[in-house]
Amino acid sequence: MPQVSRSAHPRTTYQRTGRPRRAMTLVELLTVIFILVLLMASALPLARMALADRKITTATRQLTTFIEGIRARAAGSNRPMGIWIERDPLNPMGGYQLFAATVPQPYGGDVLNALAYLHDDNRDGILDTAYFFRNECGFLDTYFQDGFLGGTIKPPYLRNVRFGDRIRLGTSSPEYMITSDILDVDQNRVKLHFRHPDAVIEQAPVATPLDPLNPRVTYTPIHLKPHFQTSSSGVPQNNLPRAVKVRFQIVRAPRKALVKPLQLPAGIVIDLSNSGIGIPSSQAVWPFQDPNTGALLRPGQGQEFAPGLDRDTSYANDGISNLDVYKSVPTLNGPVIGDQRPVVIMFEPDGSIRSITCSRLGLNHRPTNNIHLLVGRREQLQTPSPYAPNGLRYSMNPNAPALWFINQNLSDTANRWVSISPRSGGVTSSENGWVVNSDTSNGGASFTGSLQACRQFAQDAQTSTLGR
Repeated sequence: MPQVSRSAHPRTTYQRTGRPRRAMTLVELLTVIFILVLLMASALPLARMALADRKITTATRQLTTFIEGIRARAAGSNRPMGIWIERDPLNPMGGYQLFAATVPQPYGGDVLNALAYLHDDNRDGILDTAYFFRNECGFLDTYFQDGFLGGTIKPPYLRNVRFGDRIRLGTSSPEYMITSDILDVDQNRVKLHFRHPDAVIEQAPVATPLDPLNPRVTYTPIHLKPHFQTSSSGVPQNNLPRAVKVRFQIVRAPRKALVKPLQLPAGIVIDLSNSGIGIPSSQAVWPFQDPNTGALLRPGQGQEFAPGLDRDTSYANDGISNLDVYKSVPTLNGPVIGDQRPVVIMFEPDGSIRSITCSRLGLNHRPTNNIHLLVGRREQLQTPSPYAPNGLRYSMNPNAPALWFINQNLSDTANRWVSISPRSGGVTSSENGWVVNSDTSNGGASFTGSLQACRQFAQDAQTSTLGR
């Protein structure tokens, strides 16, 4: 019987020794992964810090570009425009939303022959009240369109003309400051009070509210008397007679404009508690009362954009009132913490700064020194303390602990300053040159001295090649 082969091509076994492998073993793969995890764990904090610093730089560029764009709009429209810095609802020490602000067109009545009827309501010989007829000046009406009797009254903050606006009487008079909201007289008339911009306060109680930016305050009239030139008999020479009918023009305060707002990157804010005008001076005398607005100022302090005080009655040796109240105001949408009044910086068409409006400076403050805005981190904003209920830090409180002088945003050298020139409106940015300064008599740390050195670095950026 013939033998049959099981396969025409018998299987041949090859030896594969010396041939490279195409994969890694499990032990080798786990070792490589473990090494990569260690490298990532060590590099992640450094990358996180670099990313945070990059957000500061990005926010600074956005803020600088936004300000430059507003100045360009003012030049293009030949009308004043500015920036409106909205405070953070949860911490008014800072703000991360910026809006464009514009001055509305002056108002002179709904009809061509609309007039203001001037009276001396308090009978002191000085005209201080203007009456208007509703059918001539419907724009000033205090009620909605459903009428005076049985109608719905407008809240003060929804009225078209408010405390702090200005009125020009006749064709060549100065702008008088409106010192009241629109008030009802009868079914046909409304009125408002005004005073000369050069008036001084006589016997004004310090606790009397004089705040044109807070719609929650009920204003109490303050007795004001203008500086009029008088004759030898003591009779004012340039005072207007009683019951004068004149043409008028109301110049309203800045309002938000229909321009796309700017929102800074998440976690980045403008530290308003450390922003202000010029370089702070430790020689300032507090308080100082502005003769134009009645606002309580702290000249040379350098923190003019900080939240305002809820009550100014008596001043302690640390430069702030020992009766200040940092309180939450309830609203329909929940509590509003602290002072929510904005900081408004207006530019003229030629680029110069027209005015600054904020809690501590009142209305239409015209700066003479550079404006400095500190771009920092939201988690490093100051919070109220028993030594400073409004969040500010001073170096003159002998009972304050050492940590009281530490300000995180000011001491963070990764933060940046954005400075604006009051004359040219030029915008520059510079590093935060924080140094610890000790200029007190007992050798302790001085917050004012450190802020002076920090702000000086930003000030130099306006006149050197440091600004970018």
